[in-house]
Amino acid sequence: MVEIADIEDEKSLREWLVTRSREGAVWIATRAAMRVLPLYWEWAFTGRERKDDLTPLPFLRCVLISSVAAVRPTENIRSAAASAYAVDANASAGDASAYAACAAVGAANDAAYAADIDAAAILAAAASHAAAAAYAVANDAWIATRTDCAYLESGWMSASPALWPDRDNPIAATWLGVKNRATEPEWAFWITWYQDALAGVKPDWNQLERIALIDRAIWEAGPKAVAAEIDKIKK
Repeated sequence: MVEIADIEDEKSLREWLVTRSREGAVWIATRAAMRVLPLYWEWAFTGRERKDDLTPLPFLRCVLISSVAAVRPTENIRSAAASAYAVDANASAGDASAYAACAAVGAANDAAYAADIDAAAILAAAASHAAAAAYAVANDAWIATRTDCAYLESGWMSASPALWPDRDNPIAATWLGVKNRATEPEWAFWITWYQDALAGVKPDWNQLERIALIDRAIWEAGPKAVAAEIDKIKK
């Protein structure tokens, strides 16, 4: 039997997750994806390989829905998770920042898909993708995942602890760069949402569930359309 202290890679995490609830495993996978979210976000804004119309919105949607699926596993949320696949970044594996972006998208995809099926292997792969995205600080990522496993085992999942609970954020500079670039009003909600997750602020799950269930056509209309709908929900 794998103990939390033994979790160091995809295989050991998968073995530990097998006996845990699907919701708990989705929570672990989603938090792993969220830790590296700034890597993709930065690349979407500045990556040399990106398409002109590439936006971080599909990835943000994917991770938000997965986070709600962990605590509100309703049929509507599971259906939303099944359809919330982030776009493929199509980045060159030879470009370090682009590779990190692709791995982060893979983590979000895995977490969203796992909210709709029972598969410890897919969930463990999400954490592995996230560690690959943050390859420069992969050890920190696995330490944080082990801490999350301890939270889960202690029944603290609903407490929404800080994303890097026992250490400084090792990609803080990347996150600062994202905040400095994402100054348009349509990104205001997402900046606050992620900053709160970093700090361990307990989410308003009712509000996030409504945002997660925004009609797919609105998501596909782009960041401004989604921001307008979020403003309606928040009023």
